[in-house]
Amino acid sequence: MFANARDGQPWTEQDLADLKQSIEEGQTIAATAAFLSREGTVGDIVKTAEAHGWHFAELKRGQEGGGCADRPP
Repeated sequence: MFANARDGQPWTEQDLADLKQSIEEGQTIAATAAFLSREGTVGDIVKTAEAHGWHFAELKRGQEGGGCADRPP
């Protein structure tokens, strides 16, 4: 992982709008981090999203059990 221009910078209203839109479109965390130029602070992206009540689909799937248990018999 490498640092980007926005890593560690305060979140602007536009950053938050872009984050929300990325989540609503089903983008991955990695794709969202690249889009927001915050690839070096992925954890901050997830924490910021969760603080606003937004959740990445890939994390929701993991919380729902995932794996073999969800496969039909």
